[in-house]
Amino acid sequence: MNDMHGLQLELAVQDAAGANGVVFGALLPSGTIDRLAMTRVRDELWASSPNASFNCHRAMDVAIGADLADSALEDLIDLRVTRVLTSAGASRSIDGAPELAAVALVA
Repeated sequence: MNDMHGLQLELAVQDAAGANGVVFGALLPSGTIDRLAMTRVRDELWASSPNASFNCHRAMDVAIGADLADSALEDLIDLRVTRVLTSAGASRSIDGAPELAAVALVA
């Protein structure tokens, strides 16, 4: 079974269980957002649950650590991500507050 098929099955299970959305993130080896993978997951999700939230997990932390925050945020906005779960690379979100504030200004 390939990764996309497994993901399709998982999305179907989550939908059947009444989930309101998913949290997903995919990166390229360079630390940039994998737009193709993110688009495929988003499209699969919204095909079965058009109102579901599409959230990105801490992949943004890697992008911030690689000084790619601005481009990653632009990618996530273009992908219509509902929310981004990040601590700005810190072990606790409160410790990443200054960087989070800077990223929020770009958004």
